[in-house]
Amino acid sequence: MVAPITDSLTVYPGALFRGLDHELTRILRRYVPGIIKGGAIALLSWIFIRLAKQLHSCIKPLPFPGPKGSPICGMAFKLDPKRALTSMSAWVKEFGETISFRVFSKTFVVTKNHDTLQQIFRDSSKGLFVRQFNTLGLLPESGIFLTHGQAWGEGRRRVDPILAETNVRGLVPAMSQMSRRLVNVLSAMSDCAGQVHDWEPHGLLQLTALDFTFATHFGKDFNFLSPLDTNGAADREYTLGAFQDFLTGFDFILKHQALGPLLQNRYPNKLSQKVAKFYSSVAKVETSAREIIEQRKKELSEGAEPKCTVLDKLIAEKRLDLAWNLITFTLSGGTSVPSNIEWFLYLMCINQDAQKKARAEVDALGKDPTDNDDLDKLRYVEACVLETLRMNNSTPGPLPYLTTAPYTIEGRELEAGTVLIMMTGEAMKSKIHGGEEFRPEGWFVPGTGDIDRQRARNHWAFTGSPRRCPGQYLAMKSV
Repeated sequence: MVAPITDSLTVYPGALFRGLDHELTRILRRYVPGIIKGGAIALLSWIFIRLAKQLHSCIKPLPFPGPKGSPICGMAFKLDPKRALTSMSAWVKEFGETISFRVFSKTFVVTKNHDTLQQIFRDSSKGLFVRQFNTLGLLPESGIFLTHGQAWGEGRRRVDPILAETNVRGLVPAMSQMSRRLVNVLSAMSDCAGQVHDWEPHGLLQLTALDFTFATHFGKDFNFLSPLDTNGAADREYTLGAFQDFLTGFDFILKHQALGPLLQNRYPNKLSQKVAKFYSSVAKVETSAREIIEQRKKELSEGAEPKCTVLDKLIAEKRLDLAWNLITFTLSGGTSVPSNIEWFLYLMCINQDAQKKARAEVDALGKDPTDNDDLDKLRYVEACVLETLRMNNSTPGPLPYLTTAPYTIEGRELEAGTVLIMMTGEAMKSKIHGGEEFRPEGWFVPGTGDIDRQRARNHWAFTGSPRRCPGQYLAMKSV
């Protein structure tokens, strides 16, 4: 009797798969142990090679003298973010103006040598370095602060004219308006004798800096200094919170950038509250900036009169990324200006003769400065600001560079991948720059009361290199 077709479909596949299962099991039993052993050997070999390379890097001679640290970790555990700068300042005094050390297998070279710094500045546009921060992938590669190479060069050529001194002059009235607001707030906080008690200067100065930065860059007057103003309160609170979180988070990222991959926007890194909060603030500031930009574009397309703001001038340069240029300009103004003003006030307090001369110059003006013509008459005050930036700049130097090719300084070759830290803050206190005495008169052309413009333009507080701060003139007038 012939079996039905349905029976064959039921019986034969089962037998076939049972045979395959048996054969597969036999193959697995035969080959899998060898594969596992081979994989384990390959993994151990890779680990061994990595460790060997690490050890080789750790025992290679350093290009300059410096602290040694532990054999494997180097100085990693002696560079606490809060004391790293103080430690490096002490090391360049102990071991010489140019030193080197290791953090794990990475070589760091720190210098305050005048000639070496000048050489690095000259070469900074030749593609020999990139900012170490820009290699970590922590922020979008957009805007002149976060790019390098051709993208940076093209962006810089377009941004420089916008932030040139002639354009910045038109922004002074907005700065003056925000300064008067700060004076009014302090007056309201003072007692009948004019004394202000229990206040934190940095907080108010940062709000003032953000106020005039948003007014001059975005063309938006949020009035951060007056939280009782109900006009646009929700928008103001959201924007202020986002940018303050961004400033705080960026400071944390900069201080811990040696941890690079552990700070990137992914899990498990985002389990860290500080890392997660930073990237949340990044998304918020970008959204806020793009909303302001789109609103302004719409207004201009509907016939609005262009303003003397950075945003309106950037919009005219259609090939520039608006959002991240504006965000990083705001970041710079919101962090450096308050600290520089604090140092200026401190140095005025401990240098009474300079304070008297500066006060006399302002009193001779007969009014509060309201425009650039008024600022042009305050030459001694400007010299005091320049001297403050020399003596106590808010940033100790440019962001660290990473060499992209072998590079020679002081006759010694640095390997590609070496981190270069330029301590311009320390270098500016050397005798060649004026020493450690606060002396504003050093910024005048000898025998005159005029500022030495070439020296001021090449001020190392702004690095004095092709990658110098594009907002140099804006920062000076802000302070």
